[in-house]
Amino acid sequence: MPDARAEIIAALEAALIAADPERSTANAVRATSLPSSSEAIDIVGIGKAAVPMVRGAISALPGCMVRVFVLTKDDHGLGQTDPTWTVRYGAHPVLEQRNIDATNQLLAWLAAGDAAPLTLCLVSGGGSALLERPDDGISLHDFQAVTGLLLRAGADITELNTVRSCLSQVKGGGLRSFVRSPRCISLLLSDVLGNDPAVIASGPTVPTRFDPAEALAV
Repeated sequence: MPDARAEIIAALEAALIAADPERSTANAVRATSLPSSSEAIDIVGIGKAAVPMVRGAISALPGCMVRVFVLTKDDHGLGQTDPTWTVRYGAHPVLEQRNIDATNQLLAWLAAGDAAPLTLCLVSGGGSALLERPDDGISLHDFQAVTGLLLRAGADITELNTVRSCLSQVKGGGLRSFVRSPRCISLLLSDVLGNDPAVIASGPTVPTRFDPAEALAV
């Protein structure tokens, strides 16, 4: 008889390999219309899987001149980073001032120097909390209080994003407005049911119209 335990473990290991952020990002980059050499690319990694996603993208872009900014969760370096990368860490799931500071550094980084022909945005779960610049008039305390209340009330990710996106300059496509490259491509690693691009990390590069009335209803 087949060893059921061994078969289950083999299936689990195969699933983990297939979902590996570094491997899956490299495969996606190779399958996407991206330059293979001699072009400058800005790479922005946001979320818990940002570091391995960036490594995977770079491995699939040999010869390209890359500039890299990573914003990920504490203790989620997940392996080797290049000393030329700008890497910042933030709190999750509740916003802290350092998340806002890191986001402001990212926006300044995007504005610095000549615009690259292409910006590649690698987005994964956790980005909703990690990437944040509150709208004018919204304080850090306001944002923390709203997020904490929603989490304790059992709000799901869609409800959370509906509210937070109405209070943010970078959610719902807001980050995309800061990208100066004529071409911007986003690769998203989904952690939400249905894989809606507007929901993954609150869709920082996915233009989305949020209704304040819906946010108030939540």
